[in-house]
Amino acid sequence: MTAGLSPRGGSSKSGVRASALANHGRSVSASYLMPLVLAFIGCTVSLHQADAWKLNLALQADIDPERKYLFGATYLLALVLCIRRSREAILLLKQNLPYIVLLAFMAASTAWSLFPLKVMVSIGHAVGFVAVVIATVMAVRNEPARLFRTLAVTGGVIIVASLATVIILPERGAMNIGGTVRWVGLSSHPNTLGLTALVTVWASSAVWSQTRVTRVRLACLFAIGMALISLYGANSITAGVLALATIFGMPCLVWLLERAPEQRVVLSILLFLVIIVGAFVGNLLMPEIVASEVFLKIVGRNPTLTGRTELWQVAFVAIEQRPLLGWSFDALQSLGGAGVGRVSQFHNGYVDVLVRGGWIGLTMVVWLVAVTAARLIRSVWIDTRIWVPLAILLVIILLHNVTEASLARSPSALWLLFSLVMFILPTLTSHGRSSPKGWTG
Repeated sequence: MTAGLSPRGGSSKSGVRASALANHGRSVSASYLMPLVLAFIGCTVSLHQADAWKLNLALQADIDPERKYLFGATYLLALVLCIRRSREAILLLKQNLPYIVLLAFMAASTAWSLFPLKVMVSIGHAVGFVAVVIATVMAVRNEPARLFRTLAVTGGVIIVASLATVIILPERGAMNIGGTVRWVGLSSHPNTLGLTALVTVWASSAVWSQTRVTRVRLACLFAIGMALISLYGANSITAGVLALATIFGMPCLVWLLERAPEQRVVLSILLFLVIIVGAFVGNLLMPEIVASEVFLKIVGRNPTLTGRTELWQVAFVAIEQRPLLGWSFDALQSLGGAGVGRVSQFHNGYVDVLVRGGWIGLTMVVWLVAVTAARLIRSVWIDTRIWVPLAILLVIILLHNVTEASLARSPSALWLLFSLVMFILPTLTSHGRSSPKGWTG
């Protein structure tokens, strides 16, 4: 691939930083990817199923001893790798000061938390995530496709092992929730299995778009197929919809962006018209679809979004009590301690952040999202087959947080990936857009 590392343009100061990173980070071994693999496994695999209220991964990371040891070893390894290249690590931190400001605010919430020790544990995970992200960026910035391959292989192995668990040990591989049997595989909850499958679909689709090698493409199709089966068994609606959109959207977007500029404009207009006309015709032929209850039934939801609207009512009460600073980043344990409600997460990342960090915390998270989106827009000229997967990943994370909560949560696989996108974008450059002739293989 043609993605590498050099100054992005802009101020001379940022150019010096990028040059320093380029000069000191050319040869990084695959060992720098190991923290990412271990962290992703820690976020998605558990030897124990979650109890009814212990669905919060941040709590489970403390409850499961195996997960404690895994994350501890992962963060230590990542920290050692960062120290070995401390100058580069410091430069990457300086490029992402808004992220550090959020961490400082999270740490400050110990002052108003009913469980300050839990806040410190969460900060420990957050700082460990930063070390994992920096080590990963060092490993993939000169060849970003390594990121997609690593996650595709890791996710694929977890998915296959999860399906085997469902078949061989159904009492461990499935969970009865509200009278419905849903697969959990090696995870602690069906939604976690769905998230693992979603990441696997995304990473495998990215690898597919970057190679012509038949055996690699067959492996990608196999991983995607197994992931879709897992999504069906887990009955994870949000992840399933996003996975299908990724499968069809990624190749279409790559194809569109690789056209000549004038062709892209025409094709974009045509695509927009097709969507508008299709929606209009569909409404004429099947007007009952627009009825909310009918639509929700089609996508496997009920009018309360499987209890989410009830949770959001609890959240609004909590927000009203502490609107500015929130209840702290203690995995929502302060809510239970204050008698507001025993909640693991609010199944909406934005509401969840508003409860934990108040309007100040939500403003900081929106700031990070805006910075990342701006970086993505400014880097649109890099290799198309690198840019498109990163753009789609950012969209997946933002949409997934409409019905699940992962923003500013450590450990969370999607927050880890969001952090990776934010940190890696300033380090990427390209000598020109890729084309079909530039495919690997």
